[in-house]
Amino acid sequence: MSTNQQLIELEYYEASILNEILGRNISVFDNRFLLFTHEELASITSITLTGVESLNFLTKLPNLQVLHIISLNYKVVSAQDGTYETRYFNTIETKELNEVLKKLPKLKELSISNDLTINRIDLSHNPLLEVLNLENNPELHELVGLGTLHKLKKVKMFGNNITKFDDLLDYIKNTLDADENRIDISSLFAFINRFPEVETKDKILEHLGKLDFQGLLNVQFTEKNGMIGYNSISFGKLKHLIKNYVSLFKKFNIFQKTDVEKVDYVLKYIKNNIAFAKEGLQERELFIRLYGDEKGNVPDWGDKYISHLHSSFSTFSLKRGNCEGIVNLMRIMLYILGIESEDVQCNDKRSKISSQNNHALIRIKIDGAWYYFDPAYDKTSPGNYSYMIFEELENYLNLPLYEKFKVKGVDISGKTNLHLGYNQ
Repeated sequence: MSTNQQLIELEYYEASILNEILGRNISVFDNRFLLFTHEELASITSITLTGVESLNFLTKLPNLQVLHIISLNYKVVSAQDGTYETRYFNTIETKELNEVLKKLPKLKELSISNDLTINRIDLSHNPLLEVLNLENNPELHELVGLGTLHKLKKVKMFGNNITKFDDLLDYIKNTLDADENRIDISSLFAFINRFPEVETKDKILEHLGKLDFQGLLNVQFTEKNGMIGYNSISFGKLKHLIKNYVSLFKKFNIFQKTDVEKVDYVLKYIKNNIAFAKEGLQERELFIRLYGDEKGNVPDWGDKYISHLHSSFSTFSLKRGNCEGIVNLMRIMLYILGIESEDVQCNDKRSKISSQNNHALIRIKIDGAWYYFDPAYDKTSPGNYSYMIFEELENYLNLPLYEKFKVKGVDISGKTNLHLGYNQ
């Protein structure tokens, strides 16, 4: 028997996936369909996974070029018993993912979306990578190896919470000719905040500004937008925001304050300087009714019209924004002050807006504990919507199940505690 005809036996669920890809007509699944030849496995170049617990079988696919790891949209408010249907959700260990990526040197495209368990991705062993999509992975905090990749043509990263991203300058240099290049705002701050001195951070911003002026900064930064997924912000606009708030914080000595004092200052600033754009919401709803389809989706040309209310830069410039615009602006201020936060998209039971995720608030980590703040409501009832705990929110909001996993440590399937995360 030739090498190509030698048989490899896989586990039941692994074989189920590969049989489907290979188009085998299986009427009764038995041991014959657990066996694969090297030739069969080598023929598989693309795979999409949903509802898997392990990726080890991918190391038996020597020519894999496209890998999509797609989970259920965790932001959807559903499953009143507090559990997801695990068949639509991947629960992959971070350590295993990175060991598998090491053994996929031919990988050209990687997409990971809506994952709640992966907290670190190392791409330093995937030199051929051209397409990278990392979307809505809220536990993803660390990226390694992006600066070593020279073939990236399309990068879209949003909805992650990057706190460690050491090779931003190399990444910028290597993606000058990328066709699409959007990365989380948190990635920029993860790099800048490596340097504790404010003066050093200023120098880095000036250096990036010079690259931008020279046309050597082919990247836009993204933040959450509950209507269309994300907003993109140019570095020039983001730099303007950062310099404004760094100057303000220096003036009032905010960098030397405690975390509680920093958060209180941000809340006070929002209350005194930013208005809630109620009329803008009404205009947006009318626009969606006029130009949206039966699901509320608008044409691509309409994205800018309905997205400005969600933008941190627009909220800063116009001194008004919707709930998520205010949250995104607060997050910029908190990034600068080195305080961790997350945008929480949810459903407001009292709202007349039809979309399922019709509201946004912010969760802020203060002295190791998470607290919720609802700045849009706090503007009408000051102090009543600050420093809230999970139980207080349930009175008027339907929260995504991820919030229970993140804050309350509720298990996804009785054995996986997402709040504690996985091994590095």
